[in-house]
Amino acid sequence: IFPFSPRPGTPAAAFPHQVPPAVKRERARTLEELGKALSRRVQERFLGQVLRPILEERVDGMWRGHAENYIIVALPYVGYPRGTILPARLTEVRESFSVGVMEDNGDL
Repeated sequence: IFPFSPRPGTPAAAFPHQVPPAVKRERARTLEELGKALSRRVQERFLGQVLRPILEERVDGMWRGHAENYIIVALPYVGYPRGTILPARLTEVRESFSVGVMEDNGDL
């Protein structure tokens, strides 16, 4: 989220009654908080369910990847390579991602 910054030659730069910088910052902060709250609410709806994230990157000994519903899922490192899609049961919601545990992978 970033506030509008006037650029020379753009129609909006010439609009009267520009929004003051402090108001822009407050609106951006409000939208960021709302986005985090809505993201958390979506993640919480999937707690206990099995999603299928694609392993994308290793961070702090965990695999992270996007599930089919765009939730970022972190799994304890397993020996599968990047690009593998694994079933994972979501067990925890953190600020910017959910944590999961690998489910039976008999279909791999």
